[in-house]
Amino acid sequence: MTTRRFATLVGFALACTLSPAAQAGDRPVDTLLVNVTPDAESTPASKQCVKTFVARVRADYVELTRMGETAARARVGKTAGEPVSAWSADDLARLRSRGPDDHDAVLLVDCRPEQNRLDVTVASASRAVTRVELRGVAPTRKRLAVVVASLMRRAWLGFSP
Repeated sequence: MTTRRFATLVGFALACTLSPAAQAGDRPVDTLLVNVTPDAESTPASKQCVKTFVARVRADYVELTRMGETAARARVGKTAGEPVSAWSADDLARLRSRGPDDHDAVLLVDCRPEQNRLDVTVASASRAVTRVELRGVAPTRKRLAVVVASLMRRAWLGFSP
């Protein structure tokens, strides 16, 4: 083997080992997030809580879309003020639906730090629904980190790139 061929082969091998592996179909989980904190309960602290929650979600491997509560209720057909905690898997599937490409997961967030309250619902592509309710404890950054980490694992259920 000539020196030139050997150098080319070593260069190619080195390039292959240093470049990241490509994965066919790799994509982030498409997540729809809706802040369902009632307007009457929306305060600067609750807005900051949701902002912190969103930042934690974005830190995961997601493509995040946000939707207002009014639009979400219209899509689901729950415009009479029904509590989101009572929405069924079918209701949440309608919320995930957006034509040919559905959202992979939906997150509904109601954060009220002054009341030591956090309600989060996640609906995944597998139609699994998980609800987390914290009562009597402040939704601090650390608690939000734990809740988001747990819920995002559930958001990935049934996900297929």
